[in-house]
Amino acid sequence: MENAVQGLKDICNQNKDLKFLDEFLSGYTELTEREDKQLRYYCKTELKGILDLVKTLDGADTSEIDSAISGLWFEFHSKWIRFNAINNYNAVMNDNINPLYVLQSASITYFISKIEDFIEDEQLQKMKKIMTDVQYSS
Repeated sequence: MENAVQGLKDICNQNKDLKFLDEFLSGYTELTEREDKQLRYYCKTELKGILDLVKTLDGADTSEIDSAISGLWFEFHSKWIRFNAINNYNAVMNDNINPLYVLQSASITYFISKIEDFIEDEQLQKMKKIMTDVQYSS
């Protein structure tokens, strides 16, 4: 599972220039300069958090690494649920959405997709079911 640790490190290194944001923002003109800076800061902070986790996993055994990556996925998925709730509520109740929140949600989706590469399919399906149950239970 050292490949997973290196893979997470690679994700951070490959995305530190935030080129993926340029793709998100291509043709998107609704962000103010301040919101653009906030979005970039947000993404850099999330990448730093992943990198901090990677550093702590140096020498960890496979079960610890698997657990840490699952925890990271749950963390990011929880953030996505929060942004999605805000975006949906604002769209329905206020007929207005905050473009910064939409793009933060998109960046979280991007990070989730990268993290999922290091989770076994069977485990990922169980995790998705847990989050679906949490999100839609009353």
